[in-house]
Amino acid sequence: MSWSGAEDAKLVAAVKRAAAELLGLPSLAELPRSLPDDINWTTVAGYSGLPAKRTGKACRLRYFNHLQPGLLLSTPFSVDEDLTVVRRQAVMGNSWSSISALLHGRTDNAVKNR
Repeated sequence: MSWSGAEDAKLVAAVKRAAAELLGLPSLAELPRSLPDDINWTTVAGYSGLPAKRTGKACRLRYFNHLQPGLLLSTPFSVDEDLTVVRRQAVMGNSWSSISALLHGRTDNAVKNR
């Protein structure tokens, strides 16, 4: 089931709230580029007010693959990025998160599906 814009907005607000609590801040104006490692995605799902079908795992995947700041979702892969993926996959195997770390703005899911 696809996510609506309203659901995305609720999820972003819930991520800001959970991150602010972990960082000991009253609130966050914008999403941080990296979230605290100990963020609890079940708590985020609860804060969001989304239906029960939007589990902590679903919220985490949606955030990291679509909503995280700095993602290049609508930009096609460049020739250089394609070459990096092919060359690194030959050396590193299917370690998509390690390969995606070499490509700014690309998620491991986007690299894997490339």
